[in-house]
Amino acid sequence: MPLEPPLALGPFRLRVDPARAAAYARETGGDGASVPLAYPAVWLAEPSLFSVVRDLCAELDVVPVHESQSFSYDMPLVAGESYDLRVTMTREETPPRLMLTAIVSARRIWERVMSGGVKVGDTLPETIIGPFDAPSLARYAEVSGDANPLHLDDAVAAAIGLAAPPVHGMKLLAAFEPMLRAWRGDMIISSLAGKFVQPILRGDAVRLSGRVLRATEDEIFVRLTAYGAARAPGIIGEATLRFRPPLEGEGRTAKQSGAG
Repeated sequence: MPLEPPLALGPFRLRVDPARAAAYARETGGDGASVPLAYPAVWLAEPSLFSVVRDLCAELDVVPVHESQSFSYDMPLVAGESYDLRVTMTREETPPRLMLTAIVSARRIWERVMSGGVKVGDTLPETIIGPFDAPSLARYAEVSGDANPLHLDDAVAAAIGLAAPPVHGMKLLAAFEPMLRAWRGDMIISSLAGKFVQPILRGDAVRLSGRVLRATEDEIFVRLTAYGAARAPGIIGEATLRFRPPLEGEGRTAKQSGAG
């Protein structure tokens, strides 16, 4: 339950830096042709936002651990353009965690056409990524702003019983986007979400898979899983791909929510 009224931050005027977006795409398996769906996560590392999270974690005497993340889109982000970011932060007691919801808005017209041929039960071509080494995790930490030592320091990982630092959950969640685009490049990925169930460690090859759970004339809903060396999945996620008619005027471009 919330311990206090939600804290509202912003709006912040932020720009999609083309070089950083391209670097983020490289570190998450994208081709750099479009802004990655998970790119807005880098904005939450901005000092004006992260300092609030850091202070709350210090007050609670906890180390921040990313529990889950979700993104939903009305329109894709465009490299080089600026957007308004508004953040709402809520602290919950049961379970103890911070909930951040960010809304990105802009003015744009968007249209994309969808084709059929997908049915419930269809599986996506399996994708293997990694294994990721220490320099790879360091590069992602730099481009994303997520320098949590749990992902970079063997001693910190060992202190909580891990044989090696875990790969950033967001690095793995973002890797589903190239897989989805390769499968259905004719559709828009309107939402992507994932729960980080257990760590996938540095040095593990990672197997990404997906299965269609719902298919209509307007959208496709896919269950996503990421496996490391363990038998159980490290990430259980979902994505919605859909067709939308043109959107005009002021509107929400992206929404992201995270728990940790």
